[in-house]
Amino acid sequence: MSKSKKEKTAHYTLTGLPQTKTDRSRLTAKTDEEIITQALSDPDAQPTDENFWKDAKVVLPPESRKEHISIRLDADVLQFFRTSAPRGYQKQINAVLRTFMNAQQTKKYPRQDSNL
Repeated sequence: MSKSKKEKTAHYTLTGLPQTKTDRSRLTAKTDEEIITQALSDPDAQPTDENFWKDAKVVLPPESRKEHISIRLDADVLQFFRTSAPRGYQKQINAVLRTFMNAQQTKKYPRQDSNL
């Protein structure tokens, strides 16, 4: 019997992590609904909505040495950035990538999958 994509993903992302006090078998046994219910019951982990993000601003890093590269982007992604910042869309793309990079570098266990 073949495992579902969700089961394969859960197994893949939990395999090879260092031993901790986390009860991974209990964690992987939970359904998505149980996880969502528990997360919503945590007052410190409430979901955000459009109102939460309405005043958010992209903070661009100070100018640094840039490298010229060629990158293939989905047409709709490129159109989004070009439309939202016609004169600075490349800076915005760089800021988004930098934010992702910084988030990954601060994680104790960086992403193991390459299928974003």
